Amino acid sequence: MARTKKQDREQKPFIVPDDTTTELTSLKGIPPQNQAAAQIMADPEKREYASHLLKALTDSFKMEPVKSNQEMAERMIQYFEFSAERKTLPTMEGMALFLGYSRPTLRDWRTGRNKGFSDLYLGLTTSQLVQKALTVLESFDADMAMRQKVSPVTYIFRAKAISGYEDRHVIEIEANDTSSRPLTPEEIAKNLPEMIDDGMIDLLNEVNE
Repeated sequence: MARTKKQDREQKPFIVPDDTTTELTSLKGIPPQNQAAAQIMADPEKREYASHLLKALTDSFKMEPVKSNQEMAERMIQYFEFSAERKTLPTMEGMALFLGYSRPTLRDWRTGRNKGFSDLYLGLTTSQLVQKALTVLESFDADMAMRQKVSPVTYIFRAKAISGYEDRHVIEIEANDTSSRPLTPEEIAKNLPEMIDDGMIDLLNEVNE
């Protein structure tokens, strides 16, 4: 469908950013999806790091996919050394790129959903190598958090993304007798005196009816 003259008049031309930065005093009027970029563009130090990081990621993007466990292990070590040399933080996504694959592939290798390569390296399978490399990332994040180099929120988010940590409680309740009689809501409540109230007992009764 052809554009109308009104649409052509309303369309704003794209302006290539220059090397100067403008102080950002308010996010008002900036769409939520563009606010992070606006904050980076307004800070010379953040712009410099963003440029540095993008160059490193571009180099990782050019890497050929590894074709064996031995090559993968060697490439993983190269990635950690590469991150240290470039002064960039190692990530699961960055390591996947450096191996020549994507994050979902790395995740499937870790879980064993994708068996990976047939050879063994130091007696380790593809899944075991990926798990070992991710343990390096977990150790790195934990040390950075303990030394207050990253915020707790950032650490928790990365722990969930890399290690699959979850915010949940698992409660096991067993009957004192050996009969197959199911526990009543009142008996369940006695095991959870601080976590259940009369309203919850009523709900349990409704479920059992």
